[in-house]
Amino acid sequence: MDIERTFNSMSFEKASDQNWYLSMTPASPKQTIEVTFNDGKAYKFLGTGKVNVGDPVVIDYGGASSYKMGNVTEAVNGITIKRTHALKPLFVFTTEPEKTDLKKNAKAIKDLEDETDLKAAFSDIRDLDLAENGFHVTDYLIAGVLNAISVIAFPKLSGDKAVENAKAFLADKKSVPGFVFGKEASSLFYEAISSAFPVYPEENEYSVSFTGFYPGWKEDLLRCSVWENKMGKVDKYWSEKENAYFLSMGNGTGTLQATFKKNQDFIKLTNELVFRSALSIIIRGGFVNLLDAALSTQMPIADFYDDVVAFAKDIGSEACYELLKSADYKNKKFEATEKKTGKAGKKETIKAPKEFKIKDGVLVKYSGDEETVIIPEGVKVIGNQSFDGFNIKKIVMPDTVTKIEGKPLCYGGLCVEEIIFSKNLSSMASFAFAGCKSLKSVDLSNTKLKTIRKKCFLDCENLEVVKLPQKLKAIEEYAFARISAKEIIFPATVEKIATNAIFPGWSYQEMSITDLYFEGTSAIEFILPGREFPLKIHCKKDSALWRMLEEQNEYNLNRKALFGDNKNVSIELVDYK
Repeated sequence: MDIERTFNSMSFEKASDQNWYLSMTPASPKQTIEVTFNDGKAYKFLGTGKVNVGDPVVIDYGGASSYKMGNVTEAVNGITIKRTHALKPLFVFTTEPEKTDLKKNAKAIKDLEDETDLKAAFSDIRDLDLAENGFHVTDYLIAGVLNAISVIAFPKLSGDKAVENAKAFLADKKSVPGFVFGKEASSLFYEAISSAFPVYPEENEYSVSFTGFYPGWKEDLLRCSVWENKMGKVDKYWSEKENAYFLSMGNGTGTLQATFKKNQDFIKLTNELVFRSALSIIIRGGFVNLLDAALSTQMPIADFYDDVVAFAKDIGSEACYELLKSADYKNKKFEATEKKTGKAGKKETIKAPKEFKIKDGVLVKYSGDEETVIIPEGVKVIGNQSFDGFNIKKIVMPDTVTKIEGKPLCYGGLCVEEIIFSKNLSSMASFAFAGCKSLKSVDLSNTKLKTIRKKCFLDCENLEVVKLPQKLKAIEEYAFARISAKEIIFPATVEKIATNAIFPGWSYQEMSITDLYFEGTSAIEFILPGREFPLKIHCKKDSALWRMLEEQNEYNLNRKALFGDNKNVSIELVDYK
């Protein structure tokens, strides 16, 4: 199951008639609960929070901090589960709160605002099922947003002061506290874990995990520029099982702390990760009263508000969708957008259909439903997640487009088969079209691109034709890995082809490419694969490039021990005339 597409099994219509809140009431005694998900499968979990049959819950799935929504179908008191199987509901939503319940929500917000209490919360991990999960930084912040919204949804029970504090909390951008990357965090973690688990590494090793709960959050996170910084001994990895991104830390450092605190890309992303995840959970549950309360505040969500609206429409959460459309956050003018020109005092208007939202020359969002989308003349930049239609098959760019930011096609561009690129395109982000499984051909030959960024066309499994830019200089890691093309022709300008730019790691059985053609003769930075599969490389015989490839081929033939019983590689070099 795609855990990012799980939702409340109660009908959205029925859920919209009830008054929900995030329950912070602990279960006493602890409960064993059965949760059923919308694929019909049911699992047992340890319920540390009080739940009722029928309550929607978000589960601490896989033993770590990723989100899967289901409904309680059975709750039994006083039964325990072994620690390693004690997966817990991360968020429990129920109805009809009492005044004492809302006080718990209000206190949780205060704890997040007080750094001393926050440090204590992060270091109190004695009850975690898998201690190595470390600091669940986004979980605490998402919970804070949901707690604040719950307080605002019940003003009479919460009281004026609590509501005022909750609104102030929601008005601030959310960012990961810098101390979790410093030496103090390492010490806090070690002190807590050593008292709970005597046998543990002597060094103050710990991890920080990031999670989200909306489509595309993983790709957004991995694209963040902060990961390009040098981080010493930090091991960064994505866990499929836990659906989370981990930083496995040694001792935190002040330098590392400053890296995260100063990176504006990371700060912006964290804010979106927190608020958009919280709103996604509310929309999946159909908790209209909570959404109404949230939209009465001044949350910093304008940059991704359209994505939130589109998501509600996509999953059929109709009441939430209608509420989002009518909210004050959406004061938008689609008929025409103005941009500044180089002439002082003058402006040029980009005339565009209402389906296009354009700001300062940037295509922010296309909300139409045409199969062929022709981007208006005058657009210079195609923004991140600017297309979210499931039926788009063809996109045509005007020659005014020079840059593609982020990943313009939401949900992996499921239906897009063809893209006509701008002749003046000179910059395209990493991951730009990764996972576009219907894309059949890519013709970049007339563009001004000099670099194909990493994973740009990764996993475009039906991509059969690739034509590279005539002035291309470099292809980065996994740019064309796991595609269906049989051949690729490299222009004479190419200087570097990164390791695994074309070859998908060790899984050469998945290779479709049989022929590589090099129009140049100079030696380039390029490493041949080290296992056998049918591959012909065509280049001019006796050229510097030919000699370089010949030496590499001979080297690979002599390293049998490195691959054990695997056959040696034997690339065939063919004179390209």
